[in-house]
Amino acid sequence: MMKKLQMIQDFLHEKNYDAWVIYDYECHNEAFQEIVGKIFLTRKVFVVIPKKNHPYMICHKIDVTPLKQNHIDDDFMLHVYQTWDELVNLLHHDLSQYQDVMMEMSEDGALPRSSYCDYGTVRLIEKCGVNVHSSADLLMSFIAPFKGESYDLHLLAMEKVQHIKDEAFSLIEKEIKENHRISEYDVQQFILRRMQEEDLVTDEPPVVAINEHAGNPHYTPNKKEYSYIKPHDLVLIDLWAKCNKENAVFADITWMGYVGRVVPTRYNELFHILEKAIDLGLDFINQNLPNRAVSGYEVDEVIRNYIKEKGYGNAFIHRTGHSISIDDTPHGKGVNIDSYETHDTRHLIDNICFSLEPGIYLDDCGFREEIDVYIQNKQAIVSGRRQREMITMDID
Repeated sequence: MMKKLQMIQDFLHEKNYDAWVIYDYECHNEAFQEIVGKIFLTRKVFVVIPKKNHPYMICHKIDVTPLKQNHIDDDFMLHVYQTWDELVNLLHHDLSQYQDVMMEMSEDGALPRSSYCDYGTVRLIEKCGVNVHSSADLLMSFIAPFKGESYDLHLLAMEKVQHIKDEAFSLIEKEIKENHRISEYDVQQFILRRMQEEDLVTDEPPVVAINEHAGNPHYTPNKKEYSYIKPHDLVLIDLWAKCNKENAVFADITWMGYVGRVVPTRYNELFHILEKAIDLGLDFINQNLPNRAVSGYEVDEVIRNYIKEKGYGNAFIHRTGHSISIDDTPHGKGVNIDSYETHDTRHLIDNICFSLEPGIYLDDCGFREEIDVYIQNKQAIVSGRRQREMITMDID
C-alpha cells in the first residue's frame, strides 16, 4: 500500500494537484477497489490522498468496523460521520484547504471508464471551494498496465489465435476446393472449437464476414443468419481470446482474405490503405513518445487523416483502437485510440496495450486490419505477426 500511495503523491506533485478524492458507493469505483480493495461498504465514502501529509477516509460510522477488520485504518485515518449534514460539514472542513483535486470524472463525460462520479457529487466537492479535474491518467496508471506473466500470457494468446486464424482460412480453401462452399457460421464454430481445444476463452463469438457483410463492423453470423463463402468472395475474420488463466490478457486481431489466387486490384488498394495507415500510426508513436506525452486521440488523428486523404474518411465509422488490459473483455480499462467517438486525452504509458484497427466500410465490401500494440520503454511493439498482403486461396 505504501508504494501505491507514494506513486500517487509523486503524480500529484508532478501535475501540481493538491489531492486525489476517490468517491465510492458499494464498491463500484475501480479506483476505490485498486487503492482500498474490494471491500463492500454500505454508505458513501471518500478516500482523500493529499500530495503531502497522511491520506484519510471520510466514512460512515456503520462502516468503521469492516474497515478496521480489514486493517484499512493502518493506512488511512478515519474521519467518521453519521448524518448527511455531518458528511457535508466534514467535506467542507477537510477539502477547503485544497485548490485543485482530481476525481473520477471527465470533461463532457467523454471517457466512460473514467467517469464514475455523478454530477451531484462533483458539484458537492466544488462547493467546498475546490476545482475538480479528471483523474483519468492517474487511474489508468493503476488499472491498465500489465507486464510479467500477464504479458507472457498475452503473447501466448496471440500465438494461438494467429494459428487458429491460419487454420480457419485453410479450412475455407479446403472446403471450397472439395464442396464449392462453406458457411460463415461453420467457420465461426470451427474457430470456437479450436479456441476451446487450446484452452482459450472469449466473451463473444468471432466475426466471419464476406463481401457486404464485412461492410458492417459488428456483423456476426449465427445459426439462422449467415451466408455461404464461395469462389471470388472477400473474407474478413476478426477473432479475440485469452488464455484460461487468472490475470490473462486478450489477443485481438482481424485479417483479410480472398477466395482466389489473384486479389482484385480494388481490394488490394483498400487493404494497403489500411496497412499504410497503421504504419503511420506506429511511426508517429515511436517518433514522439520518447520525447513527449502522446494522447490516444493524436494517434487516431494520424491514422484517420491518411484514410481521409485517400477519400474514405466517411467510410471509417469507428475509433481506431481500444484499450486491452487484464479484463473479462478485450475492451480494456486504459486509453483508447480515439478522436472520433470520444476525444481520449489519456496518455500512452509503458506497459499498456491497445488495438490499432482502422476500417473502410462500403456497401458491397468492408476492410479492417487489426493489430495489438504494447508500449515498452516508450516504444510501440506489435504483438504477433502483421498482415502485409491479403491471404489468397488456390481453389482451382
